[in-house]
Amino acid sequence: QDSLELYLQPQLDLSGSRVTGAEVLIRWKHPQHGFIPPDQFIPLAERTGVIQPLTYWVFQKAFSHLQKLNALGHQLTLSVNISARNLQDPAFQDKVLIAAQQHQISPSQIVMELTETAVMLNENSGATILYDLDRAGFGIAIDDFGTGYSSLAYLKRLPVQEIKIDRAFIKDMAQQQDDQIIVTTTLQMGHN
Repeated sequence: QDSLELYLQPQLDLSGSRVTGAEVLIRWKHPQHGFIPPDQFIPLAERTGVIQPLTYWVFQKAFSHLQKLNALGHQLTLSVNISARNLQDPAFQDKVLIAAQQHQISPSQIVMELTETAVMLNENSGATILYDLDRAGFGIAIDDFGTGYSSLAYLKRLPVQEIKIDRAFIKDMAQQQDDQIIVTTTLQMGHN
């Protein structure tokens, strides 16, 4: 019923003080129940298998937004969350590439974000699909890094260009020295 909406959360380059990209966030304003947070409806979509068509809907809408931004001269990247179920779909890459072509979007403008847990659920087939996406030009990011299975082996084995430190370490780092150490160490590792 088209009651889902996409929001773009800006990603900033602090050294140049400019917006370089955005993370695509999905929101649901239900006509009877009001705002339903994604942490309530995404797990339901995962369990029921609706996550696959939902992900393709997100890509279509996100690519449409990015096409408009490109036309206005804004060359940005968009980060889109994908799930373990998407990594089980052998046609996933082809469907996303077709949608990108329809909207004249370069794969280099898209970063696929997935959690370590999603990779862990189907490590072999997931790794194959991630390498295929990487070869096609898409960026790969590990989201919520530092929680869940948190294995540095993923950074060695998978074509990951970005790690996103879990907010559990970020939210209190101004007050918690342990969090500061974890964040600083992770940043240094990422740069190296």
